[in-house]
Amino acid sequence: MPRPIEEFKRSLESVAAIANAELIGDAATVITGLTLSSKDVQEGDLFIALPGEKHHGAKFAADAISQGAVAFLPI
Repeated sequence: MPRPIEEFKRSLESVAAIANAELIGDAATVITGLTLSSKDVQEGDLFIALPGEKHHGAKFAADAISQGAVAFLPI
């Protein structure tokens, strides 16, 4: 998966507001990247969990967190 070209740093609060999602966790948590795949998580990422053909991405949230994601957003 491609990573942002420019530095990406946003608070969990600002990302939740952009996504119009309920904030769960520390609003001041800094997110440095985004990913849709738990296999591609890098330290500081927000894991965005989408519904899939067989499973919802939320099923892989624990894997994403263990690999360095600082938060996850189930959609």
